[in-house]
Amino acid sequence: MIATEQMKCCICKIEIDNGMDYHNPTPLGKNDSDDKVTQLYGDVCCTYCNITKVLPARIAQNKEEHPAMKPKEVKVETLESQKQELEDSMIASDYGTMICREMDKIREEWKPWVEKEVTDTHKVIYEAEKRVKRMGKKDIYKYDKKESKQL
Repeated sequence: MIATEQMKCCICKIEIDNGMDYHNPTPLGKNDSDDKVTQLYGDVCCTYCNITKVLPARIAQNKEEHPAMKPKEVKVETLESQKQELEDSMIASDYGTMICREMDKIREEWKPWVEKEVTDTHKVIYEAEKRVKRMGKKDIYKYDKKESKQL
C-alpha cells in the first residue's frame, strides 16, 4: 500500500515518506489486519523489512501447518507391490498394443473406406476399444509370429 502520511517502520525505524510502499508487519509487528484504518494506528514496515524479515517469518510460522511443507511420507515398497506395479504396467502396455492391432484389422476390414477426418479416426478407435473389451486384459497374440509381422 502507498503511504499517505509520514510513518516509521516498526522494525528498522526508517521513515516511510508519502508515496512509499508500506506493509503489514505481522507476525513481527502489532498490526494483524490489512485494513487501512487499523494500520494507521498499528505498526507498519518498509518494503525492505517486509522482504527480508516479515515474509521469512510468515513462511517459518506456516511451515508446520501447510501440507506442502511437511516431510514426505516414505512409501515402503514390498516385493508384492513391485510385482503388482509391473503387472499393471504390462496390462496397460498390452492394452495399447491390442488397440493398435485391432485398429489395423478394422482398417483392412473396412477397405474401400478411408479415414478422411479426425471423426473417422475416432470411429476406428471406438470400434477397436469395443473389440478389445470383449477380448480380456491379456494379449494372447503378443508372441504370435504371424500377428507380429503385420505390426
